[in-house]
Amino acid sequence: MFVCNDLMAFGAMAAAHEAGLLVPGHVSIIGYDDIELAAFSTPALTTVVQPKLEIGTWAADLLIERVQSNRSEGRRVILEPQLKIRLSAAPFTPRGRKP
Repeated sequence: MFVCNDLMAFGAMAAAHEAGLLVPGHVSIIGYDDIELAAFSTPALTTVVQPKLEIGTWAADLLIERVQSNRSEGRRVILEPQLKIRLSAAPFTPRGRKP
């Protein structure tokens, strides 16, 4: 299950636990943001890491460039997120097969 953000992923893990499901045994859960608590949850949350410092640096640079050039159009910058694999997600195996 890919969840919108890490806090919601914690909620999904709690709901899975309440339903008697094992994470990652019965269901894998992946969050988004890599907040500090993600590494300390049980199990530690697999999450997508955003390059926050790069996002802020690019945003400031582009804003300054836009103000100085007095142009209305902007540039497009793509920064790649990374998957930080921890313990809340297991490799996919088709039903009935062991990894």
